[in-house]
Amino acid sequence: MNGKTLIDAIMTADSQSLRYCYVALTKTSMLKMMSSNLLQTSEKWLKKEETDRYDLYLKGEVDKVTMPDDKLRMEILLVLAEKLKINMNYWNTTKGLTEFGEQVLKRTLVEYKKIDKKFEGTSFDELIQYQLARMFEVVDKKLEKASEEQKEKFLENVQSFIDQLPKDQQDKIREELGIEDFSKKVMNKVLATGGASVLFSSIVNTMGFSFYMGASSLLASSAGLFGITLPFAAYTTMSSVIAVLAAPLFVAGMIVASGFYLKSQKNKLDKMMVPLSLMQLLLGHLSKGDQIKPSYDPIQRAWTETYQTYISYTHLNHQFTTELTNVQINLTVQKEERRKLITEIALLQQEVNRSVTEIAEYLKYNEIQTTSTDPELIRALTELRKLKVEINQLSRKEVGATGFLAKMKESWVNTSQQISLQDRFKKRNNQSEIVAERIIARKLPVFEEEQVKINRNKEKIEKLESKVKEITEAINKLDKQSKQIKEKQQMNQNKMIQIEKKYFGIEKLPLRDVIE
Repeated sequence: MNGKTLIDAIMTADSQSLRYCYVALTKTSMLKMMSSNLLQTSEKWLKKEETDRYDLYLKGEVDKVTMPDDKLRMEILLVLAEKLKINMNYWNTTKGLTEFGEQVLKRTLVEYKKIDKKFEGTSFDELIQYQLARMFEVVDKKLEKASEEQKEKFLENVQSFIDQLPKDQQDKIREELGIEDFSKKVMNKVLATGGASVLFSSIVNTMGFSFYMGASSLLASSAGLFGITLPFAAYTTMSSVIAVLAAPLFVAGMIVASGFYLKSQKNKLDKMMVPLSLMQLLLGHLSKGDQIKPSYDPIQRAWTETYQTYISYTHLNHQFTTELTNVQINLTVQKEERRKLITEIALLQQEVNRSVTEIAEYLKYNEIQTTSTDPELIRALTELRKLKVEINQLSRKEVGATGFLAKMKESWVNTSQQISLQDRFKKRNNQSEIVAERIIARKLPVFEEEQVKINRNKEKIEKLESKVKEITEAINKLDKQSKQIKEKQQMNQNKMIQIEKKYFGIEKLPLRDVIE
């Protein structure tokens, strides 16, 4: 058994087999299985009727699968990659596909050994034979509890199967079982002494390459034991085998037969369905011999289309990253330039403030003569003179007194005067700055040297502020551009993530722009 055989099995499987396997891999649920079994048991006791609820559930899920066969084949491969954590390979080549198939078989073997310590095989062929043996044991145990009618029907199916075999194979089976003929009496004796597992093993051991067809047919012949009614003509189809194996009692029996603990039911059941599904596909393929030649074209075309789409997203992502880097560099340069301008403006403003303070300081203690008729300046100068007069008056008022009460009054009056004086000082300082600002604004012929310096610095500040405004607008545009690029890149990355989730490990593949 090799990777190519597995890929061939998937590519040649019929529609129904593909759907059953897809459902087994994606919709199998221990909770659903147990709840269906519980409902089935309650119906049997209360309504005196029995319906395979889980089988109905599976059939319902199978009916919901409407994908075309080729898409379904791709989905099965993708599910296997995700479940077994096998990184994507170049499925556009036969080599890539068969290597992936080989990894699936090896990883399935490794994972199965983790959940079934009884299995000691080293190849997938051994795993198939081991699983079949376990299945025969489950059938055997079920047969022990079967009604006479079920046993009789089972024997009829087995006899019908044997009758279809070539005479030389029938002779080998008789020799293997040590019997003279396949009469009902003799076959009943075989079942009574060795059970169904011995009967199955003897038949399968004599079939050579037809082993796989024989195994699938014999398992399908057990359908009646699990409440599944199938016409014998359907026993050699793969879907019937899957129908039997998907039955809750069969899976439960497999869990017990393999020594599984129910502590991690979901995980173990999930891992168990992978080898069972692969086995079903392989049995179906090998039982057909060379009747159908597989074509990899649909898978290769679909994979190539997806991969090229992913590559285009990858290149686009790199393009967005480059654009974003350039915008960020430009932003950094612009912000640094703005910072320098703002710092320069602050220094010039400090010089302006110092010059205004020098004029205001002079005005605190000195008078100026002006012929200006500016009403605001006249009011400001009048208020400043008034404050100066009040300061002089308050500074001269000193109350002198003798006696305790008089001194108390003197202290209170002097304190009040000091408070008033401080208030006038503060107002004078503010008013002197107002006068200074007004003189500068009206460009009066006083403090001309200071005014020239102030106006020169203000002109510089105005030009620098204009530059800051331009740079700020440019920064805002770059911020908007950066945001737009990030949004586009995020949308592109989301598309990449969707492919990465479905095509496990595709992001780890070395990029190839040209796919042949």
